[in-house]
Amino acid sequence: TNNYTNEAYYAYNRAGLVRGASIENISNDAFQNTGMVINSNVDYAWSEDVLGIPHVDIYQLLYDTNPDDNIIVYGLKATDIHYQGSWINGVDGGANMAFVNVAVEMREPAYANTDGAKPFTAWSLGASFNHLLMWHSTFPYSFFAVGTENFQNSSFIGNYYWAYRHDINLGDPNLSYSEPGNSGNNDFLYNHYENVYQLTPTCLNTSVMIEAGHPCPHWYAKMPDSDADISATYGNGVLHSSYLDSDFLEPVTGSVLIDRIPFFTVPTDIYGNPRIGNPDIGAVEYISSGDLISPSSPSGLSVL
Repeated sequence: TNNYTNEAYYAYNRAGLVRGASIENISNDAFQNTGMVINSNVDYAWSEDVLGIPHVDIYQLLYDTNPDDNIIVYGLKATDIHYQGSWINGVDGGANMAFVNVAVEMREPAYANTDGAKPFTAWSLGASFNHLLMWHSTFPYSFFAVGTENFQNSSFIGNYYWAYRHDINLGDPNLSYSEPGNSGNNDFLYNHYENVYQLTPTCLNTSVMIEAGHPCPHWYAKMPDSDADISATYGNGVLHSSYLDSDFLEPVTGSVLIDRIPFFTVPTDIYGNPRIGNPDIGAVEYISSGDLISPSSPSGLSVL
């Protein structure tokens, strides 16, 4: 367990295991090629050409320099992020990766790298993936950006996406790798997509999209689902609490995110609260007054 504040370089580069870390005001990658991250926080990650540093990713994985697989990220909460949540786009592809109870809260203003680019993406996936698991993760403002169709034996369950963007076509909101019975054996089940092109109304745009002249929902904002009966939900509105609230990202009463998954997934949410009954979509479980427990402060995470 370590705390990093006002750092201009990598907090954890090629570390095998990081657990219970707190990282604040960092101006370069928080985790790069880190094999396992457990119950850790990152707050205020930024990029303003500090010491010539080009970017600030919360979790970066470079397969071409570290091709090992078996990656686990469980309980990672990133708040007040201004550049990018992840960059997982290695040239050799990846296998056996799990991202569970992850929350990345992007916040304006969007900062640029040394080349002037502003990705402002909550999560980015490229290359190819075999046995990639992403469960109960929340990306409340800005894109979950996908730049590959090469998914095999992968599972996306119970996630909340502000927008799942994949620049393939302008038609079917589903995708070939997520269609029911898809050849890759991929499961996309019980996810919520806030903004989907041609399915949801005009939404609050990000500054980067406005600068680029892109609409909201974006042309390529999709709704992948592998259930023949469609397990996904979509739509915006008040779904969960904001970063201004003590119960950050907890679904509000009556939210469509509550009790959505009809099978057991993981025992606790990102704050260590038990997932009671049918698990909720996203990183935070709804806690009613009758549950006799209350969510922990978002300033820290319970240790398993």
